[in-house]
Amino acid sequence: MAGNKYAKYSFPGAVPREGEGTGEMIGHFDGSVFEGSNEYGCRWIYQKPRNVPGWTEWDQVIHGPHTHKYPEILFHLGTDPENPMDLGAEVVFHMGPEMEEHVITRSTLVFIPANLVHGWWYIRKVTRPFILFGINQSGNHTEKSFPELVPEEIRERLMYIDQGYDSPEKITHWPAGVASNYGNSKGVR
Repeated sequence: MAGNKYAKYSFPGAVPREGEGTGEMIGHFDGSVFEGSNEYGCRWIYQKPRNVPGWTEWDQVIHGPHTHKYPEILFHLGTDPENPMDLGAEVVFHMGPEMEEHVITRSTLVFIPANLVHGWWYIRKVTRPFILFGINQSGNHTEKSFPELVPEEIRERLMYIDQGYDSPEKITHWPAGVASNYGNSKGVR
């Protein structure tokens, strides 16, 4: 059929196995969808968290420090057509074993070399929705968490993912009272 030869390489919206999390998933695919592809994910970030049971304010959940086996690029993109460099939010992002803090308030791209510890990452506030786009330069997601790098007084708010180091299974650790029955949650760390 003419015009459909390459339709398999594009699809509107998210791959059916992906649902909403911090915001509506615009799209996600990896090497399991397109052989040889890196992992790509793009989502809206709204003024308040959505679709994760028990998560009502941004500061309730903090993505803990972790590494990936391959480089990662994070795009934080503002959505104001009159001022596209204004993120419309404050995102706090830490890098390196010393957890150097960066506050992102403008449209920003962050390159993270392979095996560089990064995170804790969290949203302090959102005044206008923005777009978060991530590229893991591998076809399969890898992530190893390091909760010991976060001050003890905030560890109870950390969310971690462990995948691709000790096991290919994705294990998500959520804070108490959040997402206890969401996705592949494995409980509290």
